[in-house]
Order: sequence, then C-alpha cells, then structure tokens
Amino acid sequence: MEEIIERIKYNRIAQIALVAVIFVVALVFYNLSKFTKSSKRELPCYNQTIRILSPFAKQKFSNIERVFSQYCIKLDVDVKPIDYIRNNLLKEIAEGKIPDLVYVDNNFIQENINAFKEYDGEKILLNNYPETSVILKDKKNKKLVNYPVAFDTLVLFSNKKYLDILGIFDPPNNFEDLIEVIKTIKGNPQLINVKPIALGTSNNIENFYEIFVTLHRNYNPHNYKNIDAFFKTFDFYTQFADIKSPLYSWSDSNQNSFEEFGRGNVVFVFGFYSDSEKIKKINPRLVFKVNEFPKFKSIIDQTNFVKMYSFVVPKQGKHQFAWKALEILDQNYEDFIKDFGLLPVRRDIYEKLEEDKRKIAKDLLIGSSFEEFNREYAEELLRDVISKWLVDKENIKLLFIRGQVYKLFRK
Repeated sequence: MEEIIERIKYNRIAQIALVAVIFVVALVFYNLSKFTKSSKRELPCYNQTIRILSPFAKQKFSNIERVFSQYCIKLDVDVKPIDYIRNNLLKEIAEGKIPDLVYVDNNFIQENINAFKEYDGEKILLNNYPETSVILKDKKNKKLVNYPVAFDTLVLFSNKKYLDILGIFDPPNNFEDLIEVIKTIKGNPQLINVKPIALGTSNNIENFYEIFVTLHRNYNPHNYKNIDAFFKTFDFYTQFADIKSPLYSWSDSNQNSFEEFGRGNVVFVFGFYSDSEKIKKINPRLVFKVNEFPKFKSIIDQTNFVKMYSFVVPKQGKHQFAWKALEILDQNYEDFIKDFGLLPVRRDIYEKLEEDKRKIAKDLLIGSSFEEFNREYAEELLRDVISKWLVDKENIKLLFIRGQVYKLFRK
C-alpha cells in the first residue's frame, strides 16, 4: 500500500515538474516572440518605391530587395547599359522620367555634379572609402555626392588548361616574365596551334585604348608625353603582331580577342575584371584564371586603368528616401557586393578578399582613369597608328613630329 502511495506521489511530482518545464518553455517562446515583433516594429516603415536605373538584371537585386522590404521599400529596377545611362539620363530627367537611384561611372558624375543631391546624413562614413572613389562638391563640408559601390580594373585572363600543360600555377605578374612564357608557349609542340597572347593590333583587341595607354604610361612613367616615348611603346606593343618577331602571336586576321579566348584559341588576353561575364557567356565551360595586370619589373611608378562606379541620387527624385535606401544598402554592403560579383571599394571589405582578388584590388590605390588623355581624339589616332606602324613607321613618325602627339592630351 505504501509503495502505491509513493508511486502516486512520484507521478504527481513528475507531472508538476513537466508542467513547470512546459510553462517555462512557453514563457521563453512568448517573450522571444514579443522581442522579435518588437524588433520588427523598431525598423522604420517608409512605404516607398525606389526606382533604380542600372545595368544589372533585376534578379541581382533579389537579396537586397528582401532587406529593403523590412523597411517597406519596394524596388523598381530599370535595366539599361551604362552607355545608355550616360547618353540619356539628363534628357530623361528633363522630361520628367526621374529615377531615384542611378548606377553610373564616376567620370559622368563629376562632369554633371550639379544634377545630383548630396548626402546630409551621418551613417555612411567617408573614411570607409579611398579618396579616389569619393566625389565632393565642396571639400570643406565633405558631403558625399556619390555612394561608391565598385571599381573595375584591367586584369590578365589565362586559360587554365594551357597553364597546366606549361606547369604554371600562377601567371606572370610582370611583362618580362610574361615574354619568357610566350617564348615557351611558341616552343611547346602541344600548343603549336594556340596563340600565346592577344596583343599587338588595335581593331580586334577588346579594350584596346585602355590597354595601350596603361602600358604606355607604365613603360614610360616619367616621360610618357614625349614623342620618343610613344615610338618606344609602339615598337613594344606591335612586336606581338610582327611576323618577324620571336614573340609573334596575333594578327589582324584573328577574330575579336575575347571570342578567340573563349573558344580556347589563346592562352592570355587582357580585359577588365568585369569582362569575366562576357567570357563566360562565350563559353560557359571554359576554365580560366583572373590575375593582376602585369607591370614592368624595373619600373617603380606604375599604375592601372581604373573605372569607378557609384550610385547617385538625382535632385528631382525622392532624394530623402533614396539616401535612406543607400544607408540600408551600406549596412549590407558586403553581401551586396558578393551578389553582384564586383570588386569592392570599401577598405574594410577589400581587405577581406582572397589573395588573388586582393592583389587585383590593390590597383584601386594606384589606379588612374587617365583623364589627361584626350580620349575622343587619342583613341581613333592610336588605333590608326597601330594598324599602320609595322608597314609605315617612318611616315607616322613624321606626323607625330609635326605636332599630332600634343593633341593626345587635354590642355
């Protein structure tokens, strides 16, 4: 009998303990639910639709759009190429078709700085960005005109299959070693039908202008405006298209440099970091490496061609809410930049990059947009000169001596 009574007592104690545990768990979940709801309520609700004009597909914004939805912000993404934005933005604003956020290059922003609203807040920190990436209308008040997003710079693309055949893990980071590898490629029977590098011509080289002026500036850092410096660079550049040269690799009869690289016909090609996407579209199965643009071993003062891109807020748009949206984006910048596959400009983010990308990103600090060149004139002239240099060198030299070289630069 006593044993039965003891069992009943034990069962009651167990039941009470179980009820107590259930009560505590329920209380925890209740408080957690209250905290979550309270946290959600703490986020401001703007009830706005922000129209974004950018070259990126709407799908790219899907993750940041989920973040914006927590603030009752919807995104209306209008996809247009950068060139379209540059050529039509001001016209569309004048016609009343006003985007709230625009993704465009910093050169365009600088040229049209008065069209954009400065940042009046304090959450986006100026110190997070290299000086070369920010645009200030008034350097005293230090108000941002742009929200720096990403940069693009020249890189070296390499076909990994051919690197493996050559026993090369890391492609050369200087032209002296690159030239030695080109000689090795030309002497390798397994690569007899492969072009070592897409270089030496002008009309079938993607990004010819940017490649040439960068190479020219690095090859002649202290006298790059001199006539003889140009002659020196013309000789260096065209040797890769000179059939008499031991470095002969490329000719005018080849297709576009990216097309040839995508088809596996070339070991090395230069391009911008963002051109990876173009190459993948040409051949999704191609395995290639992306490395820093080669410099010259013996030359200290060298640079790279850098394009900087930012979001800006047109004055006539919903600028107050647009800058609020950028503050939210800034809090989620690291994930945003990964989603878009871009090179980050924020110091705290590019320091976290993998080693190869970090080497590329360091060119942001030494980079240039080569604004001193008169591009409208220089690009056409340089294309023409390169196409004729190997067959009409002496006449071209005479044209330069008579003053054409000085038109290459802005006054």
